Amino acid sequence: MQKNDISILLRQYKSRLIKERWINSAIRGASVGFFTTIICALICWIFGVKYWWVHILTFTAATVLTTVLFYFCKFRPSDCQLASRIDELGLEERILTMIHLENDQSYIAKRQREDAASALSKLNSSLLKITVSTSMVIICCVALVLGVGAATASTLTNTSLVDIIQRKQEEEEEEEVLQNTIHLVYGVKDDVGGHVDGKLEQSLLRGNNGAMI
Repeated sequence: MQKNDISILLRQYKSRLIKERWINSAIRGASVGFFTTIICALICWIFGVKYWWVHILTFTAATVLTTVLFYFCKFRPSDCQLASRIDELGLEERILTMIHLENDQSYIAKRQREDAASALSKLNSSLLKITVSTSMVIICCVALVLGVGAATASTLTNTSLVDIIQRKQEEEEEEEVLQNTIHLVYGVKDDVGGHVDGKLEQSLLRGNNGAMI
């Protein structure tokens, strides 16, 4: 059995394992995308940006990029990983040994490959179950709820953090002005008589003189 024959024999199993790895990569990518949306929502709230497409674009870009990185940097299956998964179906490391001896043309290696191929032919590729990390599904769901909630709150809120800070500064300035303002009321005693030329009531800052007129 040649190397090409081995590849053809394992093709269906490899396609299922690749599908599993892409699904797991996508779940992790989506989790990163939702957490990135939370950060984006926080930034948008700070500066008062209220566009849904900003959150959608951020989520999509982060999800696609990290999904591809997760697959090619961590989850892309090797032949040995594929062989180990197939051997878990009860083949007792026959496929892994066949992979290791694929370039060995000795009589024993050929017989081993024939035995492995015979055992594999009795199985169906559907027996290789596609498994997904339960913990990552939970994390992804939590990230989904938090991300959508943060994006919704950021878009619908009427006040940004910048507005709150500016309003606080204005209130502090007004309070400072009031604390430094003196309210003057001029008048004369009824039993003395007379009149006041100018404004009877004046408001001025401390240290300033009242107006004569």
